[in-house]
Amino acid sequence: MNSITPGRKADWLETLRRAAAIVEALPVERPCRLCDSFDNGSCRRWSAEIPAAAQGQGCDAFEDAVPF
Repeated sequence: MNSITPGRKADWLETLRRAAAIVEALPVERPCRLCDSFDNGSCRRWSAEIPAAAQGQGCDAFEDAVPF
């Protein structure tokens, strides 16, 4: 593609802006195993053992308090 009409270009840019907004709104998931504070089932940040059920979500998923 060497050229594009101004209207088509504007449409594509708007589509890209909308797609970017959707991606930006997605929550970032960081399970415990990807966290620097994770140490073989324990959390150095919270000085606590992490229940297996909570390890998949990580503490970023909890707003009020971590579940351990």
